[in-house]
Amino acid sequence: MRLKQVVSLAFAVLAVGASVATVRAASLPDGMQGMNWASNNIVTTNWPDGLNASQTYGQQYAVGQIIGQQVQNAGGKCVRMPISTFLATGINWYLYAGAINGICSTGCKVDLCYWLTSGSTVSNVSSWYAMWDTVNASFGTNTYVHYEPVNEPTYSTQADLNNLYAGFIARYKPAAWKCILDGNNVATLCVALGDDSRLNNQYLGLHMYSWFASEPGPGGNGASWQGYYNECASCVGNYGWRTVISETGVQTDSRSPSVPFWQQYQFSLAPDQAALTGVLAWARDNNVATIAYSGINSGNLYHWFTAYGTWTEPNPDVNNMFRWSWQQKSSPVAAGNFRLVNRADGNCLDDLGATGNGANVCQWATSGSNNQVWNIIPVSSVWYKLQNVATGEYLDGLGSTTNGSAVSQWSGSGSYNQQWAFQADGTGSGYYQLINRATGQTVDTGGLTANGSVVQQWGAGSSYNQEWSLH
Repeated sequence: MRLKQVVSLAFAVLAVGASVATVRAASLPDGMQGMNWASNNIVTTNWPDGLNASQTYGQQYAVGQIIGQQVQNAGGKCVRMPISTFLATGINWYLYAGAINGICSTGCKVDLCYWLTSGSTVSNVSSWYAMWDTVNASFGTNTYVHYEPVNEPTYSTQADLNNLYAGFIARYKPAAWKCILDGNNVATLCVALGDDSRLNNQYLGLHMYSWFASEPGPGGNGASWQGYYNECASCVGNYGWRTVISETGVQTDSRSPSVPFWQQYQFSLAPDQAALTGVLAWARDNNVATIAYSGINSGNLYHWFTAYGTWTEPNPDVNNMFRWSWQQKSSPVAAGNFRLVNRADGNCLDDLGATGNGANVCQWATSGSNNQVWNIIPVSSVWYKLQNVATGEYLDGLGSTTNGSAVSQWSGSGSYNQQWAFQADGTGSGYYQLINRATGQTVDTGGLTANGSVVQQWGAGSSYNQEWSLH
């Protein structure tokens, strides 16, 4: 991670080299999801938290075993570690290799990543190669150890970065999927790497944070999680299938870790909430592995573990979102037939048996009628369609953005007007807002309680009129 704004998303695309067959990675995300382990990745004389130069090989091996086991206990399968000329020299390398071997002995993978000590390019290629020569001599044939040659490069021309990676691959001839090649412009521009046939059969590395995108910056509100979702897609183009998000997460800010991050599908959020939700939703939908930057190191309260040896999670909501992106946790709402009961008045969402396109959806006291039963059909990890069991019609916002406009129904289509997110209230109460994909409006009773009163759309707020439980 580097705290700087991405300057442009308009580098030229370059595709060079002889044609080489591309092999799709099998079970792509499995084994690459995990967390970062470091004290300070950029300072060259730092050991990861829990390691130091006074330890023996056996002691570092034992620390590595603990790390590997704890990451797997948390649901991960990969530990991302820094590599530097300091760590890859003499006795330091002998010791550090012990920690790496300790992790691998648990069945956990390792991603060794080189952080630039200054600037945005590899300034001394000879010493960089010497470092990787040492690493490769020890781990070149170890299938548990992966290489991330450069963290967040920013080269003035795309050709320079492509040529650097091509030289690296030509020198070490790594096995397929051994390397994670970070995109240009702090690991955001991956398409040109995917287009280069010399770099086939290696992962592409994407990093995404709230300050990387064109959404409102840190400290403000109004960010769109859909913006970050779409940003991921634009950064990798058609190469999502070979992408690893080797860094993402949330930043230090003034808010406490009690701020709920789980399933934030509203349309005006603090940037870190919007970024984490959008990035992890995209990763889940596209079967992309994610690595949490704030993993095992002392620092802000959003870290997975605040320090080596402290294995409690200060903010499990954040960690559960990563587990959700790894498809280890299901979405809060399961597919199936349900009644939707309003929190404010206890009435059910009811289409009154109407079958015409554009007919209003209303509310009614609970009954045995299938007019009140809706088949919840997942479209993606976020979006659902709601089809009425009695009529086969779908809940539809009709594209309206006006507060108080009616919620209607329509025959099935591919329109975003018919797609809805279930936004949990953040307290575990089991109540959700239904947020329309096309407009961001929520399903709201308008405070009306009479049988047959028309259900409305309204901007997201805190009213119980907008909250529904599934029965």
